[in-house]
Amino acid sequence: DYGDNMVRESGANAAFNFKLLFSLIGEGAHDMYGSIKEDDIVIEADSIHKMILMLQDKFTNGTYYVNFIENHDTRRWASVVNRHIGLVRTAAVLTILLPGIPSIYFGQELGLTGVVGDWGFDANHIPVREAFPWTTDPNTEGTAIFYKQTGEWWDQSIHQGDQINKLALSVQREDPNSLWHHYKDLIQIRKNHELFQKGDYRPIRYPDQQIIAFARAYNDDELVVFINVSNESKTLDVSAQLDFNYQSVNGIKSIQNGTIEIGPYNYSIFVK
Repeated sequence: DYGDNMVRESGANAAFNFKLLFSLIGEGAHDMYGSIKEDDIVIEADSIHKMILMLQDKFTNGTYYVNFIENHDTRRWASVVNRHIGLVRTAAVLTILLPGIPSIYFGQELGLTGVVGDWGFDANHIPVREAFPWTTDPNTEGTAIFYKQTGEWWDQSIHQGDQINKLALSVQREDPNSLWHHYKDLIQIRKNHELFQKGDYRPIRYPDQQIIAFARAYNDDELVVFINVSNESKTLDVSAQLDFNYQSVNGIKSIQNGTIEIGPYNYSIFVK
């Protein structure tokens, strides 16, 4: 179910795109509330293209779908992928650059971890709803640690371990290579290019399923996105997609002999 029936019958304007999360965690691992192994994460281009084309067919006439990879009921994405930074960054690219309305659950942009507990009452969800780590000090004014020293959920809190020294916003602000800056850059790219909000979606298919490529077109404008979802660099023949009229958006080296190189878990955007 893509949620389009609920939208039509209820008079709502939008539905959450659960299919994106399911496309990322792989076939046979569709319990987004339960345990998912890192090995279950199989991101394949054909699966992404199929999902988007189906969604665009179902959501029309002022109805929309909302892309998300985590929320207040699910495991944090960083926990799903066992803090694999490549998969964390790739999910951000897909959430923000694919057609749909991006939804970023608070702390997702920092890579917060958290798994729903099994204590038998409402405290189960504290690990996925932890106080936002403004700084490395949980006693910083404005940090909502109402659950401090109240049970096991506090003992395993992100605010208690060494990871807070990497996760805190105050730390990531100072690191230009941080996940927070990655999200910030992606959001700015989306804001700068209306095509990401209004453009049609055209899949560009490569034999390599670990290359997700697509074009977004609106009126006479077009941009092309290439995403490498593997752990190795890829050299792509782009001669059929790009010519001298296209310029790089995110700083990749110029096209060489009709090819570009994209690093592991990286992306490249060209605009006409």
